[in-house]
Amino acid sequence: MGLRVLVADDAASFRDEVARALAGHQVVEAANGAEALENLGNGSFPLVVTARELEGASGIDLLKQVRSRDPDALVVVTLDAAQDAAAQEVLRLGAHDTLVKPCDEVVLDAVLRRALQHIALTRENDALLNSLKRNVEALGLQNQKLEYLATRDGLTGLYNHRYFRETFEVELSRCRRYVRVLSLIFVDIDHFKSYNDTHGHLAGDQLLSAFGEVIMSESRKSTVVARYGGEEFVLLVPESDHQGALCYAEKIRALVESHSFDDCGGGSRKITVSMGVAGFPQHGTTVDDLIKHADNALYRAKAAGRNTVCG
Repeated sequence: MGLRVLVADDAASFRDEVARALAGHQVVEAANGAEALENLGNGSFPLVVTARELEGASGIDLLKQVRSRDPDALVVVTLDAAQDAAAQEVLRLGAHDTLVKPCDEVVLDAVLRRALQHIALTRENDALLNSLKRNVEALGLQNQKLEYLATRDGLTGLYNHRYFRETFEVELSRCRRYVRVLSLIFVDIDHFKSYNDTHGHLAGDQLLSAFGEVIMSESRKSTVVARYGGEEFVLLVPESDHQGALCYAEKIRALVESHSFDDCGGGSRKITVSMGVAGFPQHGTTVDDLIKHADNALYRAKAAGRNTVCG
């Protein structure tokens, strides 16, 4: 159907001339300023052709109204011959182009064609920019998803081993620099292999996932909770000394012991955990030293009969 174009001019012959030049577009005619302003109130016009002098309201007024309503709309202003100062004025006020009447048909066609091409190119550019914006947003979401997948354990949704190691290095460096404390807690589900063998791997996976949720429910925002491997989990606790971490670990141990975990058969199971704690700097100043101490403490907890915390 083409564009909506408003043609405001007191000469019907000129309005007809413009309408012929804009064949295929929806041309709305106005014989005076009042009609032009009324038509503006009834919808937008990407292109307006108006005389500078109109009965009832000047073309300047119309130009200002169009520009205030739609800054992207183009306005072509027709002038009488030898009105150079007037041409400069309307262009300064935001007119796209001017026409001097009486105007040659070729000149009229050229001016209108340039205006229509400008509108088409602007719309095409806007469409490309919007498409680019959508693509950038989609790419950002995809990158967030990839980043999430790269740092998370696929079964439990907790952080994975790689993320834990990288974060541990960063946190340990911060602690050395600012003389802060940090603790590490290893958690191992007692008799998990037996549970897996008895109830099947599906039940085992369900237990691991539910166990991860229980740990997260008791963790601070700053605590990094990760699946270390198999049935072993690890908690990196910034700003916690060794004694504080032992108390925290004991709280988690008691919570797990009292919790009923659903099984695949519709019933529930009770489990226990063994935990080993290491603190910076008293048990080591490197990632490997602290992991070794926490791992040894976990071994002692299991040797002591499981369902206990050692540090």
